Amino acid sequence: MTSFKEVVSKHAPSAFEKHLLSAMDNDDFVFFNFIETYPGFLGYHPNYNGKIYIAEGFPNLWHEISHLVEIDEERFMVKDFGLGGRPTDKQFNNKKFMIKMTAREERVVGIGKVISMGNNPNVTKEMSKVNYNPCLFRKFNELGFPIFKFKNIEEVKEWGFHVMKTATETWTQDKIEHIFFKRIETLRNNLHKSIKIAALAVCMLLLLISNKREQNEFIFCNLQN
Repeated sequence: MTSFKEVVSKHAPSAFEKHLLSAMDNDDFVFFNFIETYPGFLGYHPNYNGKIYIAEGFPNLWHEISHLVEIDEERFMVKDFGLGGRPTDKQFNNKKFMIKMTAREERVVGIGKVISMGNNPNVTKEMSKVNYNPCLFRKFNELGFPIFKFKNIEEVKEWGFHVMKTATETWTQDKIEHIFFKRIETLRNNLHKSIKIAALAVCMLLLLISNKREQNEFIFCNLQN
């Protein structure tokens, strides 16, 4: 696990990045390195042992935060954003899955560039995930072309860059800030509510056990008499 101070020094060189991270400067969040493994999730969990877990290692914290901002309303409260964690070989062999996953990853990369570089950042093709990630374009080649409208890997790379660049043009730091702080507040409120419910359930259980013990003692005393 990584302390908040270490997280800021590693991941927040800009004032805007520090501003976003300030929402996570509390005991509700646990930062862990991506290579650490936890049962049932890969990089994000909204309530694991009464804490919000988020990976700060590879690829980096901003990738997870960008996912938190980009994902639809129904899934930001679900572990690994409802994406199922690491894709399986079966998913990698599904053309529709590969296109949807790549589009989402490119949007997330674009949002991350707005966070780190500012509004309308000057992005290049090499920053696009399908262009810099050899594993990703190898998986596309293994699928075999054509893949829907794409005739070869170069067309996929061009499309990926376009998706990423479009995200940098449609997202702003103001928009990211608004969604991020609102969702962090929702996450924390939900966490505290679930902890209270769990605590109440424990109290009720202890009360039932206590009452049962008193009943048994009463019956035992009457039998002795």
